[in-house]
Amino acid sequence: MDTNPAPTYPRKHVLWATGGALLVAAALLVLVVLPAQYKIDPTGIGEALGLTKLAPTIVPEAALGFTPYVWPYEQAEESITIQPRQGLEFKFSIERGNPILYTWSSTDVIYYEFHAEPTTDEGKEYLPFASYEKGTAALSSGYLLTKFTGRHGWYWRNDSAKPITVILKASGYYGMIGVIDPNKKAQ
Repeated sequence: MDTNPAPTYPRKHVLWATGGALLVAAALLVLVVLPAQYKIDPTGIGEALGLTKLAPTIVPEAALGFTPYVWPYEQAEESITIQPRQGLEFKFSIERGNPILYTWSSTDVIYYEFHAEPTTDEGKEYLPFASYEKGTAALSSGYLLTKFTGRHGWYWRNDSAKPITVILKASGYYGMIGVIDPNKKAQ
């Protein structure tokens, strides 16, 4: 059993410490947070330290040259089975400037290519398509902020002798196109 009581501090010291902490917090707010987050710099110290460059720039939609978020926010989880020695694509329709967050995993290592085909004139420099990432893996994840309006997605090719299942999870502002099987003739 502890017979020593917890130390007590005079009320005057506690008030001074509290007042000092509030003063430091207020100074940090004015000198660091406001310039770095909101470009509000009443003292000029934020500019001198380069903190105002950290503040996000809010750009009106008209200045962007496009209207973001044409599609509603979506979340999808798809199970896609790829037969032995076959390939297929899975696509989303995404407008320029819209984000998509994705992850996919497969039951075995598979060849993949993450790419897009532009569907409007702004993507002419990427014709016939833009390739973002390719290789062989059993897992991939990332984030894409689209540079042009188009069909964005993956091509997976199963080079093995057994079926491989890919689980794709995506969230963002897109319209889902779905599976495109290159082995089937277009009608």
